[in-house]
Amino acid sequence: MGGVELGCPNEVMNAFWRLEAGMLSKQCCEEYLKVDDDCWTKAFPYNPFFPPFIKAYCQIKLHN
Repeated sequence: MGGVELGCPNEVMNAFWRLEAGMLSKQCCEEYLKVDDDCWTKAFPYNPFFPPFIKAYCQIKLHN
């Protein structure tokens, strides 16, 4: 349980700073997609393209 709370936010931030969505785990993608879109736009107000980019990546990753 602790891995999701601590690991996933770190994965998302690393993906943000490195601009690499491919580093997100399947488990993190599952959690990312549970969060409301409004929350992500508030978390990344200076990069409005990042949340939908990660969302699209995670949707594809979970369906493969």
